[in-house]
Amino acid sequence: MSGKSGATRWVIVAMVFFAIMLNYVDRQILALLKPTLEAEYHWSDQDYANMVSAFQFSAAVAFLGTGWFIDRVGLRLGFAIGVAVWSIAGMAHAFATGVIGFVAARVVLGAAESIGTPAAVKSAATYFSQKERSIALGIGNTAPNIGAIVTPLAIPALAVAFGWRAAFLIAGGLGLVWVAVWFAIRVQPVAVDGE
Repeated sequence: MSGKSGATRWVIVAMVFFAIMLNYVDRQILALLKPTLEAEYHWSDQDYANMVSAFQFSAAVAFLGTGWFIDRVGLRLGFAIGVAVWSIAGMAHAFATGVIGFVAARVVLGAAESIGTPAAVKSAATYFSQKERSIALGIGNTAPNIGAIVTPLAIPALAVAFGWRAAFLIAGGLGLVWVAVWFAIRVQPVAVDGE
């Protein structure tokens, strides 16, 4: 593989890393802002539990079909749809006015975020030879941990500086920027290497 093409493939690793990191940021915002939102909307513990359960249930159900979805529509389009939908769902939290609105946003967020895992694995298989695939996946698999570190550092600061709605909007907006960059990148898939 040419030097330029080889180097560009590592941009794919960075893009996958950033997408999965945002995936974890988006899912944690609600938990971090719970005290603020609870005070504003007078949630009960059961209300919050319903939001968490809605996210988990929708993600679990969606996982059954997300690999098929990525294979069916293709990696580039499928991954972009997933990130776009989960970003918009994350931003929708800023416009929710009650428990039902937050539950609906959580359902869509959970379902769309389930696309991240099969898309990340397919990215490694598509753009990396068997020899390099494990390192690409290993780098990508650090993203949830980095997301778990970045979120509590960034989100409360954003909420204090700009309001809680801004935290959802900024995180979701970064996902939409990701989609634009993802479509701008052109990398050739690797040839099948006798696996």
